[in-house]
Order: sequence, then structure tokens, then C-alpha cells
Amino acid sequence: MNLSRQTPRAWNKCIDSFLLKQGFNRCSVEFGIYVKEGSQQKLLVVCLYVDDLMVTSDEEAEIEQFKENVKVAFEMTDLKIIDYFLGLEIVHTLTGVMLHQKRYIKEVLKKFQMTN
Repeated sequence: MNLSRQTPRAWNKCIDSFLLKQGFNRCSVEFGIYVKEGSQQKLLVVCLYVDDLMVTSDEEAEIEQFKENVKVAFEMTDLKIIDYFLGLEIVHTLTGVMLHQKRYIKEVLKKFQMTN
């Protein structure tokens, strides 16, 4: 049995179980997305990609409480405000958040020698 192939599966089962016990629901159409309704009908959304979690909510206290719960159960590094995730650049402005893929597109063009 190849243990290295089992490790990601074991991790996924572990984090899935943890999130479900925390009151999250799995998204039925997108693997790796979990949603929890918090206080005052505020949503907390967790995006899981391998061993990275991206957490967002319209309530900062919900995010902080979630991070504290994760720290108790797992070793965690908090990278704070995210600016790049899975090829998406995330720009925070006073009026909201903007997503674009300029950096990713430049990397693809460079890889295929198409920068001109």
C-alpha cells in the first residue's frame, strides 16, 4: 500500500469531519467548499484546497472564532489577509474585493514564450 497516496485522503477525511462537527455544510456542487450560518444569519465560508484553507465571512468575529477552533485541533499558520489563491489575485479596496488573474495570465504567457 502506498502511504503517500493515502495521506491526502486521510487529511481530507479528518478536516471534513472537523468542519462538519463545527456545524458546516458541504457545498453540494463544489468539492472543498463548506458553509456555516453564523450569528445573525451571517455566513462563514471555508474553501479547502489540499492543506490550505481560505476563510471568509462578512463578520470578522466569526472568522476569528473559527481560526481559534482550528488552532486547537490542528497545527496552523495564519497568513492573515490573502492576496493570491489558486491563480486568483485578490485586491481589497474600501468598497469591497476585486478578483483578477493578471499574474496567472502573465505566468502562462511566459511559460509558452508568448509575452510579446
